[in-house]
Amino acid sequence: MITPFFRFMVALLIGIGLSAPLLAQPSDEGKKQAKTHFLKGEALFEQGRFEEAAKEFTLANNLAPHPRVLFNIATCYENSGDIPAAVLTYRKYLSEAEDSEEYTAIKAALKKLEAKVGEVRVGCGLSPCEITVDGTSAGNAPLSVVLSPGQHSLTATHNGKMVDETNVDVEAGKQTSTTLALNTEIPDSDPDTQSEIEDDSGEKQARLGAPFWVMAGVTVASGAVTTVFGIRTLQTKDDFVSSNRIDDKLKEEGERDRLITNIMGGVTAAAGIAALSIAIYNLSSSKKEEKAIAVGPGPFLGLAVTGEF
Repeated sequence: MITPFFRFMVALLIGIGLSAPLLAQPSDEGKKQAKTHFLKGEALFEQGRFEEAAKEFTLANNLAPHPRVLFNIATCYENSGDIPAAVLTYRKYLSEAEDSEEYTAIKAALKKLEAKVGEVRVGCGLSPCEITVDGTSAGNAPLSVVLSPGQHSLTATHNGKMVDETNVDVEAGKQTSTTLALNTEIPDSDPDTQSEIEDDSGEKQARLGAPFWVMAGVTVASGAVTTVFGIRTLQTKDDFVSSNRIDDKLKEEGERDRLITNIMGGVTAAAGIAALSIAIYNLSSSKKEEKAIAVGPGPFLGLAVTGEF
């Protein structure tokens, strides 16, 4: 859509930018090819064939990268109605042209475009995890995708196999997040990529297993018995001392209680060490999940700049 603002920006850019080359200096052959694609892009833009013009400008930029060509590409996306792609390309242009005089004006216009699209942060419970949006690969999670308002389909693929899919509702001007394959377990045949899923606090949930809980139970039980007989041993000793006589029965009970206390103390210590060893082994062998997220496209102003290579 060519607006009065478009005409103003064209005049501004021509006035301040055409004295310098539009593209970085490539080889002579690359420069020649870039100019050919650039001129084709200009002609197609003037004819209103914006999608085709974007392809030609992209070819020119691949041969001889320059921020102003990125600006042309973004403008083509905007005029063709591909607002997400325009937003991403304008963002890239601004990141490479921070010193340009039109930076502020374009940034303000971009902000208006960003209000027309939504952004979805995508994570995955497995790694590596390729994310597909509406049938097109968006890259590996974590990533953030810019999408047009409405419902979109997200698919997660791990090692060539689809592991999860979901639909997300995107609202203009808003950000949301989703995590795929959060509770998906990798088959035992793929142990090298088995990973523990993080809970909401970011701490991994370690599987301690039955041996740990058995030894922990033995530790608690034997510790309780040790405590009881230890107390009885002390009481028997006090009774023996306070009796002021040799009481063989008290002496025998005291010796028995002391022996039981020592034995159960040893059992408690051994079980505790075993439980601790099992816990350390399981914790060190569990793998922590690496969270993920991605970025997508959006539309903008509507202008193309011309110049000489």
